[in-house]
Amino acid sequence: MGQVLAKYITKLFGYMKNFTLVKISNANHTELKIMSDQQEVKVKQLGLIAIITLFCSCTTSSTMASINPNFPVTQAPQEEDWQFLDLLEKFQSKVPEEKMDLIKSWKNEDLERGRSTYYFSTIEVDTIQTEKDVTVEYSQMLINIPYNKFIRKLPPESWGMQLSEYRGGEVRVVERDSEGRPIRQIERMVLPFNQDMTKAEIINYGTNFSEICWRVYYSDNGSTDADLGSVQFRSFGPENTLVTFHSAHKMRTILRIPVARVIAGPMLRKTFLEHLENYRYIVTR
Repeated sequence: MGQVLAKYITKLFGYMKNFTLVKISNANHTELKIMSDQQEVKVKQLGLIAIITLFCSCTTSSTMASINPNFPVTQAPQEEDWQFLDLLEKFQSKVPEEKMDLIKSWKNEDLERGRSTYYFSTIEVDTIQTEKDVTVEYSQMLINIPYNKFIRKLPPESWGMQLSEYRGGEVRVVERDSEGRPIRQIERMVLPFNQDMTKAEIINYGTNFSEICWRVYYSDNGSTDADLGSVQFRSFGPENTLVTFHSAHKMRTILRIPVARVIAGPMLRKTFLEHLENYRYIVTR
């Protein structure tokens, strides 16, 4: 258990490696001033230790995954749970100008290595206009494989099962198109940091692209407060496929305490780059 604990402590500090320690006060009441590229946050030393401890509690989830790798769907969606495409389009169309400029500046050689950024927003997450403060990631990678070969090796409906460090779950196809391809499915997935979520997923197919849109409507352990997003696989010239994630998240720890933004942003950036790298490994090995 100690080795698992150490692994997650190391990963947490990896997420925070872009922060700079600015000031330490007296030994009896230490105060840390941490600065990221997007914000400046003060946290008490004991508060920081508590956050690390709560994240490390995800070892419970790891143990469960080794016993029951399937994690079946336990809650079926209601009809309103499928009504999220307008919500998705609304928040994805409002990328802050400075972030859009950054995304447009990414060159092909940047995208081949993978690029990711994040920002904070307040969005509607359901049809009754519930608003939540979320962290939004935008991540891309250009993979050297033609689109048709890409989707043969990684079919769109399997996008979730191929995420990095996938612990288990279940996919149930609800509806197929005339060609037999899934266009609506529900998926439960368990990922690191105790994240357990069940999603309604809608899959769109085009001539040179496929896109999976999702919304989390249930979380068995309450770790996911909100999760709305998409991943797109698109032909990029004759020899490449561009993969784009754009999703909004509000996560909780195992004790259902909201994850602080100072951790959520860097964590999402690193996690989605790992997902992209795993996709590349799968389709090019």
